[in-house]
Amino acid sequence: MLALALAACGGAAGDARDEGGTAGARAGAVIPAGAGATSAPAEPPARDTMPAGDTLAGASGGPGGRPTPLPMPPPADTSDRVAPGTGAGRDTARGIVAIVGAAPLTDVVLRTGSGAVRLAGAQLPQLRRLAGVELWVRGTPVAAPRPSLEVAQFTVRAVDGVPALDGVLAEDQGRVVLVTADGRRQVLDHPPAQLRDQLGARVWITGTAPGEVASYGVIRD
Repeated sequence: MLALALAACGGAAGDARDEGGTAGARAGAVIPAGAGATSAPAEPPARDTMPAGDTLAGASGGPGGRPTPLPMPPPADTSDRVAPGTGAGRDTARGIVAIVGAAPLTDVVLRTGSGAVRLAGAQLPQLRRLAGVELWVRGTPVAAPRPSLEVAQFTVRAVDGVPALDGVLAEDQGRVVLVTADGRRQVLDHPPAQLRDQLGARVWITGTAPGEVASYGVIRD
């Protein structure tokens, strides 16, 4: 009888230990290593996902450990491009005049830093004389018959990289004067005889000093 009672007590104690172990596990108790418990396999860490098409910038990471997408390239600079066909207002551009195409079907274009602009309008004959010359132009974009800039005004800015003056030749008390579009007057020192013969013509001149004529060209007779 005593043996049976001890066995019963032992069984009850075992049941109590089992219930305590189960309750401890339910309460988040940590079971010491070596106690006969088997640890559950750890879940793999969550992985960041990226939408299809994103590009990683090397192995660098952004905020929160997420991969850093490559920066998008900046938009092309179109500040001096003319948008043909807008028809509203005036546009300006600066570049070098070039004659393109095969004769007799040639075009006059202005080669700017962002592309070529076809020039048109009543001043086209004067512009044809200025191949290789750097101009500032102002005009209206047109779409027909071809996208072009119809030039209303232009000014010679430089020739072969040398700053130039653009104006009309006049005579003042026996001196040859260049009168610019804004009314400035530049007396020319010792102008060539061929240039003196162009009084009343619109010309451009270059020189290393005010009034010096190193080179010149006729824009309009």
